[in-house]
Amino acid sequence: EKFAADLEAFYPAAGKLLNCRESEVAFVESATRGWTLLFHSLRFSPGDRIITSASDYGSNFVGYLQAKERFGVEIVIVPDDEAGQIDLDRLRAEAAEPQARLISINHVPTCGGLIQPVEQVGQVARDFGVPFLLDACQSVGQMEVDVEAIKC
Repeated sequence: EKFAADLEAFYPAAGKLLNCRESEVAFVESATRGWTLLFHSLRFSPGDRIITSASDYGSNFVGYLQAKERFGVEIVIVPDDEAGQIDLDRLRAEAAEPQARLISINHVPTCGGLIQPVEQVGQVARDFGVPFLLDACQSVGQMEVDVEAIKC
């Protein structure tokens, strides 16, 4: 009871911060736990393709490898472009494949200064009807993260 009001205030504040509805916000004990809960709620079929980037977190790759073992998915790592970001042309080509089931990348890797072009990635996902899972644990609160603009 002591913190009930604070917890209730969290949802509208997070919705405002992320430009999303309160009902789209989940409060869990860590970013890794939140990502894991969401990722493992997805159901894959043999041959489905999880599209990711070379800079994605190792902990996320553990989930991809578990899905590969459990469901027989293919993990597709889109190469970087000359600036070190995900190659959007290659991403479009991979998203166009009929077995593309998920695009999952991080926004800002832990080190190196890279910022992925997430609004463009979100548009690719939307263009091809592929769900987009964005790990933005390093960017939220440090830079603008607009869920509506990103389309994730």
